[in-house]
Amino acid sequence: MRKKTSNRQLIKQLVFTIFLGLLLNTPVFGQPLNYLAKHLADKPQYKYGQIAFIAKNLSTNELLLDYNANKFVIPASTQKLFTTSAALSLLKDSVFTTLLQYDGVIKDSTLYGNLYIYGKGDPTLGSENFDNNNFWNSWINAVKKLGINKINGNIIADASYFEQYPTPRKWTWEDLGNYYGASPTGLCIYDNTFKIYFKTGKTPGSKTQIIKTQPKIPGLTILNSVTSANIHSDHSYIFGAPFCSQRRAIGQLPMNRDSFIVKASIPDPPLLIATEFKNYLENSGITVAGIPTSTRIYPNAIPINLRHNFYEYYSPNLAEIIKVTNHKSVNLYAEMLLKHLGKELNDTGSTASGIKVLYHFLSSIGLDTSSLYFVDGSGLSRYNAITAKNLLKLLTYMYFSPQKLAFLNSLPTAGRDGTLKYVGRHTILEGRMFAKSGSMSRVRAYAGYLLNKRNETIAFVIILNNFTCSQRQARKDIEHVLIKIAQK
Repeated sequence: MRKKTSNRQLIKQLVFTIFLGLLLNTPVFGQPLNYLAKHLADKPQYKYGQIAFIAKNLSTNELLLDYNANKFVIPASTQKLFTTSAALSLLKDSVFTTLLQYDGVIKDSTLYGNLYIYGKGDPTLGSENFDNNNFWNSWINAVKKLGINKINGNIIADASYFEQYPTPRKWTWEDLGNYYGASPTGLCIYDNTFKIYFKTGKTPGSKTQIIKTQPKIPGLTILNSVTSANIHSDHSYIFGAPFCSQRRAIGQLPMNRDSFIVKASIPDPPLLIATEFKNYLENSGITVAGIPTSTRIYPNAIPINLRHNFYEYYSPNLAEIIKVTNHKSVNLYAEMLLKHLGKELNDTGSTASGIKVLYHFLSSIGLDTSSLYFVDGSGLSRYNAITAKNLLKLLTYMYFSPQKLAFLNSLPTAGRDGTLKYVGRHTILEGRMFAKSGSMSRVRAYAGYLLNKRNETIAFVIILNNFTCSQRQARKDIEHVLIKIAQK
């Protein structure tokens, strides 16, 4: 007969177990790797912030780590994983088109009417991401095939496929004028960004000079308060509202530079594309009597169904666009995809409509949408809030979905490319971690997959909010934890 164990003996055994766990740096209760998150949270730079961390072995279905995974956190650009997953799943093999149209009549090589550019949400026109500038020649050739040598009317850009005032309402004033705050218009050009070329001074505090902008934007005024400094990177900001022709540049740039490029958002992309097309037409020998304008500001535009379609231009396929969206973390593309979701499945090309579709999709695959709060598709707004648990559920779903290969192909590879090019270099993570990063002031996040030393697939989400250290230090701390997971 076995002897009963006394309460005193049980307490001694429990104390010894806890002591042994601390000695071996392993947890006594909870998930087997929770101590990694706890050690991270105990660092002084995260004392006042929030850490959310979850990791699951998809090969064995074992939950490895769960720390604050049900708490709201700001996702930054990991938000794009929700948008791009929904786009891959719901929009399938979509391509986006741009129509050339005219009204009036063509007689004696003259168009007695207006020429229209009707954009249906192609974000790639003129984009450096796709080397996509050849469309101008195809457009001009299409006009010439109609036998037109002269246009007696205007060149009118029509971006009405999406909402007229397209910028998400919760974006901040600091972001709107910069390239990453470019408005997702129904008709885009050059990623809706332009370049400002600065010549900086030779001493700290000296003035800078704007040499030129590319492309040249008629009517644009830039108030320049940028100074030179003994720094090595861009510390400048561009302020300005959509459809406003004035921009203000502030901050600092590295001194002793003959040509330093700063990217900014184009104030009115549809108007610029009409202006550019008019210039290309005239340079090719087709005269235009009217002006470049847009349906937003031109009151006499003919309705879409009364125009004559004569050419349709196609974007790259959806998977290519999503690959660039996640590899380079392009806010514009994510916002355009969100609006496409709204247009295709809810008949309205708006941010609000797209978010409704996104919620419905995520609910249908088992996510708890009461613990998700979206105000955009890219993660640029600090109003977005998610839980790491929901994002892990999404990663798990996509890993076993028919869109798995396209989704994985869209994620940067640690130490190799995209936003992970310098993450995990010369460690077990290089070439073995595939993830989306996210960063903004006091936010650092990574979500995706890694292969551990046994070649098992680990899905993980780690999001740091409101830390007091540098972004570089936050990245190193996260790398350290992910390396430990990969080595287990």
